[in-house]
Order: sequence, then structure tokens, then C-alpha cells
Amino acid sequence: MKINLRFFTIILSALFFFAACSKDKIDETTYEISYKVEGSGGVAITRIQYNTDNDGGTEVITIPAEAKASSFESATTYKLKQNNAYIVVYADGSDNNSTLKTQIFKNGVLAKEYTRTGTNLSSELGLP
Repeated sequence: MKINLRFFTIILSALFFFAACSKDKIDETTYEISYKVEGSGGVAITRIQYNTDNDGGTEVITIPAEAKASSFESATTYKLKQNNAYIVVYADGSDNNSTLKTQIFKNGVLAKEYTRTGTNLSSELGLP
């Protein structure tokens, strides 16, 4: 019976070891995420909302019309799981040729980009 108990203890220890190693894999799915928005001439960004953490935290920036902001870049890089990287931009173009490019960078490399053309330039962009 003592041999079976030792064998059971060894197996149980091995399971705990491998379970502890699997936690490292969870950390590997966390990326350095940053956001960038660029509008052509005459574009006015009015509001930006983006995720800042994996628990639903967001940053909301409301820009007064008189500021006439046409670009934005997140000053901080956020540690997020890929499916938590998300940005919503509200903007107006001066004519049908106005464009707004929204980008998400993962570990410093462009991961996803969306360009919208027209006068209603509001867009949503997220990583799968």
C-alpha cells in the first residue's frame, strides 16, 4: 500500500507542476496594445473610446468641436489580451473625400487597420 501511496504522490506532484506551467501560457496571450487614428484635412474627431485593461476598463476622450482634432495616438501602451483590444471613433468629414484611418498595434506592429471615407467617419475596430 505504501508503494501505491508514493506513486500517487508523485503523480499528483507532476499534475500540480504542469498546472503551474499552464499559467505561463496565459501570460503569453497578453500583448502590448496601442491605438492610432489619422484623419485627412477637414476631419474633426469628436470622441474616442478604447479598452485599457482586460477587466472592461476604458478611456473615453471627448474633443470639443473648436479643437478640430484630426489625429490621435494613445500615449500609453496597454497590456491586453488580443480579443480585448477595441477602439471606437466618432468623427465628421468636411466632404465625401474625407478619410479616417483607425489602427491597432500589437507589440509595436500594425495588427489591424480600417479606413473609412465620407462625411460620417465613425468607426469601430477590434482584434478577433
